[in-house]
Amino acid sequence: MELKYKIFPYPVLADYLDDYVNVKFSVNVTLNHIGSKIKIDSKYELDDQQLNELIDQGKAEVINHYECPATAFRTVQVLTRGNNEYSISDAMINGKLQVCSFIIAKTEIANYSNVNFHSDYRGLKFTFDPGNIIAVGGETDFDVIKSRDELVNTESIFSIVKNMDESSEEFIVEFDGKDKIIVTVPFEVYALYKNLSLKYRNRELLNSMVIVPTLTYILEEIGKVDMETRYEEFSDLRWYKSLKKILLESYGVDIESQQFSDLNKLEYAQKLLNSPLINAFKTLEDTYDEMGDEDK
Repeated sequence: MELKYKIFPYPVLADYLDDYVNVKFSVNVTLNHIGSKIKIDSKYELDDQQLNELIDQGKAEVINHYECPATAFRTVQVLTRGNNEYSISDAMINGKLQVCSFIIAKTEIANYSNVNFHSDYRGLKFTFDPGNIIAVGGETDFDVIKSRDELVNTESIFSIVKNMDESSEEFIVEFDGKDKIIVTVPFEVYALYKNLSLKYRNRELLNSMVIVPTLTYILEEIGKVDMETRYEEFSDLRWYKSLKKILLESYGVDIESQQFSDLNKLEYAQKLLNSPLINAFKTLEDTYDEMGDEDK
C-alpha cells in the first residue's frame, strides 16, 4: 500500500494535510534483519487529546500495515503505547517491505469534532465508519536483502521441462547423475507453469503444487541409500551439495547421518522451501478477490 498523498472526504490528521493545526501523529519504525527473521520495532507519538481518548475508549486503534508488492504479502499489526515488536519471516518478502501507519475507527464514531480542526472545519461534525482512516502516520519503505543461499530459488537446483508425450498426465522426477533435479511435466502443463512463474507472487503456489512433492520424493530416495554410500553416490551433484549445506546450516542435520534417515521427509521438504503452503492459499484468495472485483 503506497499512500501517494491520499485525499479524504473528511478531515484527517496527516503531515501532508492541513485539516488539523498544532498537533501531530507520527510512528517511528526501525527494522533489523537477523538470520531469516525480520524484526520490526515501532513506537507512535500522538499529541491530540481527543484522538487519544478515542483510542483509550476502544473506538479507534493505531495500526501498522505491512506489505510486499512482489510477493503480495500483507498483514496488520495493532500498536499500543510504548515499544511494539513484530517479526516476519524473510521468506515472505522479496525486495521492498512497505510499512504504512494509521489510526482507524474500530466502531462507528458519530458527531465527531475536534478543537484542533482547521478553521474550515470548526463547528462541523463527522461520522466515521469502522475501518475509516482518521490519521496517517506516514510510510516507511525498507529494502530487504537476503544474503544466505536459499533453496527457495528453485531454478538453482530444479529444472522444469516439457514431456513431449502429449498423452502423459503425470510429472516425472529424475535426479541420478544430474546436477539439477529434472521435473518433466505434462505437455499442457508446461506452458501454464512457465506463464505463472513469470509472476513472483505465484512462486509459493507452484512450489506447493510441484516442488514440495518433488523434494519429498528426493529426500525419501536419499534416505533409502545406506549412510555409508550416500556420499559416494551423490556428493559430486550440485543439488545434493545444496541440500546438504542448507540442512546442516539451517537445521543442524547431517544428510549422511541416521538423524536424516529418521526425519519426516514431507515436513522437511516444506521447511527447506520456507513452508510455502500458507502463502500459496493467500495467493489463491487474492486472485479470487481480484476476479470478484473485476466482475462488479
